Amino acid sequence: ALVTVEGSSNTFGDVQLTVDVIADELMWETCKSSAVVYEGASEEEPEIKKCNPDGKYVVCWDPLDGSSIVDNNWAVGTMIGIWDKS
Repeated sequence: ALVTVEGSSNTFGDVQLTVDVIADELMWETCKSSAVVYEGASEEEPEIKKCNPDGKYVVCWDPLDGSSIVDNNWAVGTMIGIWDKS
């Protein structure tokens, strides 16, 4: 099931759900395969990680804001911040 507890919490103390982990993995895969993303970080993994040495932007995200209410079919979303690497 997509809303089962993953058995861990992120560095902010939030319980990680399966949907959080899946959304975060999708964002990392996308950023690491992008030609324009230099570095990235997420709520689930807040340490800055290199993505593409030729990239121009730093991207930070909350992969699934509101995931704790997803089983109620309420609105959830991804929050993304993008900055020039300079």
